[in-house]
Amino acid sequence: MNEYADPIPDWNADGVLPPFLTGPNVEPTSPYSVSLVDLIVRFGNTEGRRRQLIELLDFRSQLHKAGMTKGFQWINGSFVEEVEQTRPERPAPEDIDVVTFYHIPEGRTDASLEQSLSHILNDPDYVIDAYFVQLNDIDAEILVDLTRYWYGLWSHKRETFQWKGFVQVSLQDTEDHVAMSELNRMAGEVGGLP
Repeated sequence: MNEYADPIPDWNADGVLPPFLTGPNVEPTSPYSVSLVDLIVRFGNTEGRRRQLIELLDFRSQLHKAGMTKGFQWINGSFVEEVEQTRPERPAPEDIDVVTFYHIPEGRTDASLEQSLSHILNDPDYVIDAYFVQLNDIDAEILVDLTRYWYGLWSHKRETFQWKGFVQVSLQDTEDHVAMSELNRMAGEVGGLP
């Protein structure tokens, strides 16, 4: 039995997710594969974070409208860190870093997907820092290299090179409505969303 009741581990003393969990019969490592609802519940604890999560859900909705429903997303950056406690000069996450590993939908191309998403990808006020890795017809060596790149970049804090963890959610849209309901419920408990 997993000794951690929450699928996303607690922040460590440095305010980051641990890169791996230890203990008897515990093997999870980063990226922690979690549900979208778990992500909302864990990181939607302030009004600013809830606004960012609304944009994440909007971003996912735009991907789904373009037909991108097969794959997964890595979520990282200051959003999954305890910045409110560890960085007093920056008491809230500035954005949500997302790498979307996706399969091109049938009948689409990378160019047509880029055109469908250009309105959000080119919006300087959007709080999603989005990156993409296409999984169709990609050479295995290139895929390994891209995965190594993102994992290597994201498994350490930029300033201190400290090891840290991040999370992974499915790209499927089966939980998005439930996640939005949970986000609205959480906001209602503390006075609503702006």
